[in-house]
Amino acid sequence: MDHGSRQLSDSGKEFALNQNYPNPFNPVTQIKYQVPTASKVTLKVYDILGREVATLVDQVRTAGVYSVSFNGSSLSSGVYFYRMTAGKFNQTKRLISSEVRFEVSPGGIRFRRLLESDRRACIPPSSKYGS
Repeated sequence: MDHGSRQLSDSGKEFALNQNYPNPFNPVTQIKYQVPTASKVTLKVYDILGREVATLVDQVRTAGVYSVSFNGSSLSSGVYFYRMTAGKFNQTKRLISSEVRFEVSPGGIRFRRLLESDRRACIPPSSKYGS
């Protein structure tokens, strides 16, 4: 399954997995990766116990630089890992899901804990992670 991965350019000199941005995130983050030659690429997200929570990419990619959006609105706040595997390349990075929401108002910036009703509103209707 592909979660909206899009090619940013057609040049890539080596395999690379970039740190997600923003990190910590709530609820969406971007992950960029680079593929130097056509390769079967998998990009998966795991919880702290090593359980797979999402497959973001699982297909052959031509050479290029790509970006995939990950919506973690169904996740609890905490530390997660994402791993890219392509040929002999295998790399894992850490990402942090935060339940704190920033609100900007005329009075300044406020922080508040994300409520369950807010979380449900962030999940797309077609998401297999929705409740």
